[in-house]
Amino acid sequence: TEGLQIDDVVREVGVSRSYLSHLFTRQMGLSFTEYLAGWRVSEAKRLLVDSDLSITEILFASGFQSVSQGNRVFRAATGLAPRQFRTRARS
Repeated sequence: TEGLQIDDVVREVGVSRSYLSHLFTRQMGLSFTEYLAGWRVSEAKRLLVDSDLSITEILFASGFQSVSQGNRVFRAATGLAPRQFRTRARS
């Protein structure tokens, strides 16, 4: 849930950025960035349904670096703003 970036993984595993990107895309079928955004959206969706945390707390807990980034990525993935998603999921 931290602000993980591909460069963090590169440093940890000791391979080049381009090699890691190539391997990740080949194995997962999408880029590291796409995968990470999808994971963050899934985590945000879970928290929106299962917790009473504020939208801001949920976006940061899901690893988004800002509320605007979280809102933008969440809306692109789901077609809804986080608040709209929570309202529909809970009704």
